[in-house]
Formats: sequence, structure tokens, C-alpha cells
Amino acid sequence: MEQNNIQYVEWGLANWYEDKIELNINLKKYPKLHDYILNHEKKHKKGFDLIHEFFLILNIKYLFMILLFCIKYPKTLIDLSPIWIKGNTLIYDLNKILLYSIALVCIIILILR
Repeated sequence: MEQNNIQYVEWGLANWYEDKIELNINLKKYPKLHDYILNHEKKHKKGFDLIHEFFLILNIKYLFMILLFCIKYPKTLIDLSPIWIKGNTLIYDLNKILLYSIALVCIIILILR
């Protein structure tokens, strides 16, 4: 993906679309985190990879940096939502919907035990 396909925005952490990647503008202040997240988003062009997503979560060094970044810039937390509206378009993340649904079922099972 070429550099001109990267759009900097004031909300969210990072999102991949077929024609561009959106990165939070404040990531420019943190070059290592910026590059890590950008490389992660570029891998989405090849499709969703559950193993890659899993190991991203296990990378404690960057997970901690992302957590601190999200605390400092709360607008990044919108990325936790599985459904949002952008302009006149309803956007949904099937991976998050599936993940949240599984988590909800597990919680219900634990409560009903």
C-alpha cells in the first residue's frame, strides 16, 4: 500500500478499508507504535488472520503502549464498537460482532450454572 493511501483521523486507533488505511493522527508522535500499527493494518489487505490477531494481543510491549495511547487519547476507544456510522454509511465489523457474541454466550452460560 502506498503512503498516499494512509489517511490520518482524530478518532479511533486504526482501520483498514479496501482503498485506504486510517490511522489516528496522534500516532505520528509515537513512531514505533505508528509503524507497528501500520504494518498490522497492511496485513489486513491479505485477509483476516486469526493467528496474527492472537499474537498481536500477546505482544505485551505493544499492547501496553496501545493501552497507554488509548487512555491518553480516549477517541481511540470508538474502535471497540462493532457497529458505527461514517457519513451516511453504516459500518460493521463482523469479527467483533462474532467475538462479542461468543463472549456474551460464555457469560450467560457462567451465570446460569
